[in-house]
Amino acid sequence: MEILVVLLITGAASTILFQALDNVYRMQGRFGEGLDKAHQSGMTMDWFRLTVSGLVSDASDAELKFAGSGSEWSGLSINPLSEDAGIPTRIKWELEFDPTDGLTHLIYHEGDRRSNITAWQGGEAQFVYVDRRRERHDSWPPVMGSQDSLPQVILVEAVDRGAAINVVAAPPGDRATQLRPQDIFRGVR
Repeated sequence: MEILVVLLITGAASTILFQALDNVYRMQGRFGEGLDKAHQSGMTMDWFRLTVSGLVSDASDAELKFAGSGSEWSGLSINPLSEDAGIPTRIKWELEFDPTDGLTHLIYHEGDRRSNITAWQGGEAQFVYVDRRRERHDSWPPVMGSQDSLPQVILVEAVDRGAAINVVAAPPGDRATQLRPQDIFRGVR
């Protein structure tokens, strides 16, 4: 009889222990997936900030000058994601909504390469450009306002499953339009 009681108690304790262990493994799996997603999202936003931190200003009529809209921007960066760091390279970031999967994709372009960097659930995403007076613009250069060739700040504003995502990146250094000798000496004879 005593052995039977010991076996029943051991069986009950084992059942409770295995259920608790199963719950721990499931929670660890969900936490790990969330941590991986957060780490990946942080890394991709660091890539975005890296390219923005390498933006260089150019003349106002230059072919490769910085230009942006709510859905894309392009310019010259000395911090491209390729191995050509330090060389001014034409880059482009784009927000593209795909109605088939309901995702907004953040896409990076460099030369002929097009890389889908990350995606958010839903179609609410845009680039916003902030000038030196801290005014927001949906395109760059603004129609009226700053004559700088680069904005003070470039924002990515998105919504993913109801949660707001805001990424802030600032080009360093001189944002003013670069003057060329012909600009300076125009009219001088």
